[in-house]
Amino acid sequence: MLKNNRVNFIISLVIAIALWVYVNGETNPQTTKTFKNIPITFDNEQTLTDEELAVLSTSADSLSVTLSGSRKNVSTVTSSEITATVNLADADNGDNSLKITVTVPEDVQVDSTSLTRVDVAVEKLLSKSVDVTVRYSGKFNEDSEPLTVDTSRNSVTVSGAESLVNKVSAVTATIDSSKVTDKMKRLEGVLYAVDSSGNAVNGVNLSAKTVKVSTVLAMVKTVTLDVPVTDDTSDSVDRTYSAPKTITIKGKAADVADIDSITAEDIDISNVTKDSSITIVPILPDGVEVSNKSQSLKLKVTVAELSSQTFTFSAADVETSGQDDTLDASVNTDEITVTVTGKADNISNITEGDFTLSCDLSDLSAGKHSVNLDVSCSGTYIKMTTSPQKVSVTLTDNN
Repeated sequence: MLKNNRVNFIISLVIAIALWVYVNGETNPQTTKTFKNIPITFDNEQTLTDEELAVLSTSADSLSVTLSGSRKNVSTVTSSEITATVNLADADNGDNSLKITVTVPEDVQVDSTSLTRVDVAVEKLLSKSVDVTVRYSGKFNEDSEPLTVDTSRNSVTVSGAESLVNKVSAVTATIDSSKVTDKMKRLEGVLYAVDSSGNAVNGVNLSAKTVKVSTVLAMVKTVTLDVPVTDDTSDSVDRTYSAPKTITIKGKAADVADIDSITAEDIDISNVTKDSSITIVPILPDGVEVSNKSQSLKLKVTVAELSSQTFTFSAADVETSGQDDTLDASVNTDEITVTVTGKADNISNITEGDFTLSCDLSDLSAGKHSVNLDVSCSGTYIKMTTSPQKVSVTLTDNN
């Protein structure tokens, strides 16, 4: 009897265990779940900095992770509990393929990942100081604009991969113009690096994240713009240029009231060899800025190749005038050359008949004289040279 009870107990225990396993398997089965866009964190960047290196680019900044485990455990996992890290301490200057380490909660396992490694390009670390500029977003009234009175910092240090830092031409903060009134305000703007075209340069570090801007609504005024231009060359090109005649400025009413004109910095076009557009830099009084309406002031330079043509004349081509009626004049210089330079289509139309050669013999007595030669041309040209510039003339008594 006792033996039968023991056997029954064992059988009952086995059945109970089997039932527990069956029920547990049916109600909480094994499953998988994929989590997308898990960010990749790059650790130990300071190690690169210590070696004067910086990250230029990475082939990926996120990945997908598939977890496995019981349905209950997998269902409670959130994306924030999954981390993917790359150790930058293993990177060298140049291209690197680095392992991605994925960490998940203890009661689930990593079934698979969309990436196991990431490519990291590393360059020499570069730092430079860059000016802070303030921009205003939104629309403005015709007769007023925001004016930047001062900023909490004039420049910041930009650091990062050499090729990225070299792209940065300014660090900019954008202020919402709708927040600017006729009363001075201190507003905060977020700083970001931009290139010469105003496009954001990502992947660089700034020594400051924000800037405080003192700003007020200012008066807008259009005045005359004077742009001094220098062209000291005598080469074989013709340079013509055009510049805006006016500039729109802004400032407090008292600061702009007496301003009627603005002079720009001198622009030297002596070495300009092709059509160009050169930025005009106005010289502004304290408290005055260039209005948004005149942000793109350019001097347009047009360059045209010049052509030359040389004409040869004799003494008989020289007209004399002014001599006394009792004197006869004869020009003794046998050969005179005249070279005209200008645009090719103009020079090609000039003929010998377009020239007049003459000399004035007024107040001269009989004998030999060296007299200035006057040459004129009715054609269109830029420059004319004559050789010789003086001719020999003999005056004799005709009585």
